[in-house]
Amino acid sequence: MVLDLVGNFDSNDMRHHRRQFAKALLDHRDGIDPSKDIPALQFLEEVAYMTRRGVLDKGMVWNSFFWYLGYYYPAVTSGPDLLEEARRRTHCTALYREIAWLYKELCRVDAREEGALHYVPPSDEDIRRFLQDESKLDGAKN
Repeated sequence: MVLDLVGNFDSNDMRHHRRQFAKALLDHRDGIDPSKDIPALQFLEEVAYMTRRGVLDKGMVWNSFFWYLGYYYPAVTSGPDLLEEARRRTHCTALYREIAWLYKELCRVDAREEGALHYVPPSDEDIRRFLQDESKLDGAKN
C-alpha cells in the first residue's frame, strides 16, 4: 500500500500540484488558503489519517514521506501558521489535524532513526532549497 501511495505522490498530476504549491509558498505564501484545494497537503493528510488509524506503519511512512512532510509542514506553519489561521477562519478545528499529528509522530521516529535525543528540524534555508527543488518538478518522473 505504501508503494502505491509513493507512486501516486510521484505521479505526473501530483508532481504538477507539488510544483504549484511550492511556487506559491516561495512567491506568495500569504495568498495561500489551506481551506481551499491543495492536493499536496490533502494527500499527506490522507496518509496521516491512515497512519493514525493503523492502516499504514509509521516506520514505512517515515521512510517514504517524511522527506516531504518534514519540509512542507514547517513551510506552512512557521511564521504565520497558515493551517492555524485557516482553522480559526473556518471554525474547523479538524482542518489538517491529521497532518499535524503525523508530523509530530514522525519527528520522534526521525530522532530515533538518527540516534538523537530530539528531532532537529531543517533550517529556513534548507526549507527554501527544498521548495525551490519542488518548484522545478516537471510532469515526467526522473
